[in-house]
Amino acid sequence: MIKLICCDLDGTLLNSKKEITEENKKAIKEFTNRGGHFVIATGRPLMGVYNIIKELGLTSKTDTTITYNGGVIMKNNNKEIISTTTISGKIVKEVYKESVRLGAYFHFFSDKNELFTTEPNEFTAVEERINHISAKVIDINEVSDNASYIKCMIVGPKEILDEARQKLRPELNRLAIVRSSNIFLEFQSKDVSKGIGLKFLKKYYNLSDNETMALGDEENDLSMIKEAFIGVAMENGSQVVKSCANYITDSNESSGVGKAIIKYAL
Repeated sequence: MIKLICCDLDGTLLNSKKEITEENKKAIKEFTNRGGHFVIATGRPLMGVYNIIKELGLTSKTDTTITYNGGVIMKNNNKEIISTTTISGKIVKEVYKESVRLGAYFHFFSDKNELFTTEPNEFTAVEERINHISAKVIDINEVSDNASYIKCMIVGPKEILDEARQKLRPELNRLAIVRSSNIFLEFQSKDVSKGIGLKFLKKYYNLSDNETMALGDEENDLSMIKEAFIGVAMENGSQVVKSCANYITDSNESSGVGKAIIKYAL
């Protein structure tokens, strides 16, 4: 029996209007009413997800959320952090230099949930809107080598990032690198992924491998889809995610999450 579901947001639980369908809400409610743990697993920071947590009623003492692709895991009722993994300012500056070399823009998040950019751009506006946060413009030379950051991102048009991914310096492979959308290429500690987050919560809730399920659509969901006993890809998901999933559900526009919960978890 499935007792833990980790579910991505954008392109998965949310439709193109950034809404949760009633069919999805109903299935999630039925699952949690039966004692299941429904956990949002997202690349977003806390500010970009908390309104959704409240909308779904996931605010009990046992509810948790995976944010920053697993960089921070928190308890929903009091926002207590139960797991966090950071990178240093030195690494942030290294990735920044790579963004300049590749002709892209750069974002990074501090361990205090602050969003920074070295240059305002149209992609910063997208980040601000999605995550309900204001970006601060900062000179990269102001970043201390020993400061702690959750993640940094090379951002830009799809064509630029498609090319950038192929041209990254091999030294950066010591980091976890995932494409969370067409315009975001994210860099974090190698000890960070949604799959590692799922594994942590499996122990946290004292569950067995065969009691877990995960749903997603993009590369940053791949690790948890592989980690879960039942890994479900969205019909609108990338081909690499679909090829690694146990099942493929309907699209995010057609309540694919709710249908998968009913079919595989209820």
